[in-house]
Amino acid sequence: MTGISARAIRSFLDQLIENQEPQSIKVNDKISVVFPPNLLRKFESPTSSNHFEVPDFDWQKDYTYTRPSAPLSVNLMVTTKCTTDCKYCYANRGLQSLLTTDEMIDLTKHFKEIGVINLNLTGGDIFAHEGWEKLLKTVVEVGYNPFLSTKTPISAEKVRFLKEIGCTVLQFSIDSCKPEVLHELINADMEYISRVKAMFDACTEYGIQVNARSVITSLSCDLPSIKELYAFLSGFDCVTEWSLTPAFFSEYKEELYKYLEPENKDFETLYAFFASNELKLKVYINKLDENGYSLKRCDTVENFVKDNTICLANSTVISILANGKCSICEMLYEHEEFILGDIRKERLDTIWNSPKALYLYNPPQEDVNPKSACSKCKVYGSCKQTMGKRVCYMDIVKSGQLHDGPDPRCPEAPESDKIY
Repeated sequence: MTGISARAIRSFLDQLIENQEPQSIKVNDKISVVFPPNLLRKFESPTSSNHFEVPDFDWQKDYTYTRPSAPLSVNLMVTTKCTTDCKYCYANRGLQSLLTTDEMIDLTKHFKEIGVINLNLTGGDIFAHEGWEKLLKTVVEVGYNPFLSTKTPISAEKVRFLKEIGCTVLQFSIDSCKPEVLHELINADMEYISRVKAMFDACTEYGIQVNARSVITSLSCDLPSIKELYAFLSGFDCVTEWSLTPAFFSEYKEELYKYLEPENKDFETLYAFFASNELKLKVYINKLDENGYSLKRCDTVENFVKDNTICLANSTVISILANGKCSICEMLYEHEEFILGDIRKERLDTIWNSPKALYLYNPPQEDVNPKSACSKCKVYGSCKQTMGKRVCYMDIVKSGQLHDGPDPRCPEAPESDKIY
């Protein structure tokens, strides 16, 4: 019925039977599906089952995408605190009445009860939260394998703790290996890079995989600096991947944006270096190509809907800010138009199915501000009323438009010189 051989189905299922690590299955060049650990379990005795057949069913045509009754993924902002102070930071550090460790532990158990599959712990920096060990231990015990990202070089003892509770992958953000640059860029002390080295050595010893991430700014984008950082990272067996992305516009540090923005020729040089060399690490360069950076504006609205990246905010994903407010996207912070509710006052599944959440999921075109190009766009339905939206609401807000305006990559959007 599916047109897929039994051998192919068996090969696919074998990857998901008692898998100890998440399995990423590539669908196409733009989409990968990540399956959680232990998705399928083996049972000695057969279980009863029912089998249904529908004549002439075509799964490619008859399958209907629909918004789930509870979010599949939750981004839980543990804290707004950091152990660094990055000049390009996009975060709102002004949130008040933050969730306590015990409140977040109770939420974690609630997520499991209502069917949340994936839980990401975000920040700020999780290691800046005083109760992070207690929280993380509970999160893993409940059955989640959280994504962890940090700029904090933790001790060997804490690396061992991560290994013991089952956390085996860590994203570490590092923009330079020069102490003086790190001091200016993220307000790190002169011993910071030494602690990073010690942490990476511990990660190698305890088998923690480190995925490095670097933000490209005017302070560290010259080719000698990039080569030096590559040599530094490739010297550690624990570091297997390296992602680089240009610093994008932050509404909270707007005055620093032009100061940090590299010249486009630096982007071109950097891209050419990575494209022409065989490297030890898997290197991912976001938003750049041989022409450096340019906003990937589509030529028609039809091509925009076909080619732009899919966003699942409020379709399968919800974010809980550190103060308990629930937003469609954590990077939108307290933009009221995107706040769905307060987790201290209502259950997550109630917030998820609230009138406001359902309205934002399928916003009527007749309600769009008449000044917005979206108010009369012929592809509005397939752009903003689908399971996978074709817009980034954060980028819309950053571009200075109303929240119901077009994505900056849409040909109907106003011109902009910011990096998105």
